Amino acid sequence: MNKLRIFILLMVVSQTLHSQFNDITQLDIDLFAKDSISHRNPNHRKNLSYMKTMLDSNRKLYGRAEYMTKLATSYFVNNQLDSAVFYYNRAIDHHANLSLKYHLDDKSMKEAHYMLSRITHKRKNYEKALKHGNTALFYEKKYPDIKWKPYLLTLVARCNHSLGSYRKASELFLKVAEDSAYMSSARNRSAVTLRLGIIYSKNYLNVTDSSLYYLKKEIKSALRPKGFRNNLPFAYAYLGSFFKERNRDSAMAYYKKSLQEFELNRHTFGGPYEPTTNEISILVIQAYVSLQEGNYTETIHSAETAIGFLNSEAQNSDERDMILDAYSYLLEAYEKLGDYEQANKHLRIRETILKDFHKKELQSKIENLTVEYETREKVETIQRLETEKSNMDLAYAKKRAQLYLSIIVAIVVVLFLFGAFKWRNLKGRLQKVSLEQRLLLSQLNPHFIFNVLQNVISMIDNRPQQAQKLTSALGKLLRMNLENSREDFVDIRDEIKALNYYMEIYQQTVVPFSFKIILPEDLDSESNRIPPMMVQPLVENAIKHGVSSLKEQGNIIVEFSKGGNGHLACAVKDNGPGFAGNNSNHRSLGLQILLERAQKYFKRKSPDFLRFIDKKNNKEGYNVVLLQLPMLND
Repeated sequence: MNKLRIFILLMVVSQTLHSQFNDITQLDIDLFAKDSISHRNPNHRKNLSYMKTMLDSNRKLYGRAEYMTKLATSYFVNNQLDSAVFYYNRAIDHHANLSLKYHLDDKSMKEAHYMLSRITHKRKNYEKALKHGNTALFYEKKYPDIKWKPYLLTLVARCNHSLGSYRKASELFLKVAEDSAYMSSARNRSAVTLRLGIIYSKNYLNVTDSSLYYLKKEIKSALRPKGFRNNLPFAYAYLGSFFKERNRDSAMAYYKKSLQEFELNRHTFGGPYEPTTNEISILVIQAYVSLQEGNYTETIHSAETAIGFLNSEAQNSDERDMILDAYSYLLEAYEKLGDYEQANKHLRIRETILKDFHKKELQSKIENLTVEYETREKVETIQRLETEKSNMDLAYAKKRAQLYLSIIVAIVVVLFLFGAFKWRNLKGRLQKVSLEQRLLLSQLNPHFIFNVLQNVISMIDNRPQQAQKLTSALGKLLRMNLENSREDFVDIRDEIKALNYYMEIYQQTVVPFSFKIILPEDLDSESNRIPPMMVQPLVENAIKHGVSSLKEQGNIIVEFSKGGNGHLACAVKDNGPGFAGNNSNHRSLGLQILLERAQKYFKRKSPDFLRFIDKKNNKEGYNVVLLQLPMLND
């Protein structure tokens, strides 16, 4: 009898729950997620459980990625980081498998990637932290929120700083400093100001005056009655490092102030550093002070203790600097004591650590350059296509409205002529969009970038300076291509810069050759503008099908001159085998797009703007391609 009563009770409860969740809609999920599952809600875990029950009632409802993200955040708040990482990754995987990116799940990706970036940065996996941070910024552009943005920028800036990308880090911190709401917090203002002072203090960007400005600004702010003093020891410490090679008395004074502040605030450290790093900073500063005071035994003890904390393994630029300083003080102390064997031993260790870190830093910069280029290209392409789609939809909507209006007033003939005219204009715009997209794809071949990066990696050990120079040239070329691809006309000066970078890279990676770019004095390279990337396909052909097959020294000359009818003439010359000696039947995609663009600018199909002269028919002994360019005067 009791079993029968329990069974009936369970049936009633089941039926009640079924009827309660039978009519759950997507709107119910959206409203509940918006109002009830914030981790600041006292009933957060109960609300999460209720949301899971709602989602399980109908597998077609969206919101599971949002649910798993908020569940992960609840674990993060309770410092259960492994569980948090597990559910953040589950949310990301679930979102990736969705055929429809519903806004509730799509928007949750900003929080998931941001929190994963924070966790991986704390665990010193800076490359992965930077990848998650950049992805979070991508979703921030898609779903803007003025409260989120400064925190995202700060996190990505810290990742770049840790990886040694100081210029990028300083740019991002300066953007954060412009956010008055974020900087109104004394803690936030202190962290940003100190970071800028640190970046400039080591002369990373050759702007030492900025270092003094930001470090002294932080000290002045911290010493106010209600100032945030937790970062004050670090401001003194980096001022001491700044003066170490300039004025040792000033360096000692600031280092001693730093040690005093460390002692006063030993148990209340906040700011951007971990406690272990605080202890290492104290030990390295104590080693320097002891060395200057002649207490070499204490110097050795402090330096070796600091090195023991780091286990000779620098994870970021700050730790690299500390461990190198510790070894410098250590070997100098052994020299003062006359123990040259120990001094020489530690000198070799220091040189090995420095070499390994530089190698790792260069590899990281190459990877970051590739990721940044791909991410920027993806974001810009998506935004551009969305804008074009919106314009196309608007154009079609206007055309339909005109068609309906013409039918109502029965002006059939006028409707036909007007519609034909609009369709022609629309077709021309479509052709222009298609041509611009093909130009974007043809600007830099992915194989070209891959080959350059492979060459850089092979040069790292034997020719690090050449590897750094090649990496710099590639970065500048990529930046110029992205900027110029958005313009119809660019300065001749900018086009010449891009050609210089392009040929310098080919010189170092494909075949050695000499080149020269000639610009007449009566032609102003800043006030005269030409379409971008018109000359590059001709230079590429001159390298691939011309000088690359020569056994002797190849030579390429690019000569600009004033043409007729306000146009600009450009001659690309090479001493290759000649057009008749080139057996390739392949037609360059770059040349084909160049012809289409030139026809678009000159409004005619005549081939006058492009001529080929074989060196057999040229007294100078060069193969010549003559290109006539449209020119715009500012």
